[in-house]
Amino acid sequence: MPHRYRLIVDMAPTGVLLVDLGGRIVLANAIAEEIFGYSHRELIGVNIDQLIPAEFRAEHARLRGGFADQASHRAMAGRELPAERRDGARITVEVGLSVLGEGRDRDRK
Repeated sequence: MPHRYRLIVDMAPTGVLLVDLGGRIVLANAIAEEIFGYSHRELIGVNIDQLIPAEFRAEHARLRGGFADQASHRAMAGRELPAERRDGARITVEVGLSVLGEGRDRDRK
């Protein structure tokens, strides 16, 4: 993960999770750790779908996969999503998705 992304994520005033195209969490800031109740070590490498209540995981994976398959520079912001903390508490999070441009855009050139 490039250092510039780590700096941006760490300085964000909200919870931020960076996820690869396979759905694995590759970076999390302290606020995201607090929101979900997991340590940094526990979040890294975990599939993002694990933070979704079980009954919504399949649909979330399908939608996430569709976004990744059709990803361009369009962003999605302001969507609310059910989520689940480590302690099992259900919460609602606001989601914003955007492709960072590594890999996919580089491969297109």
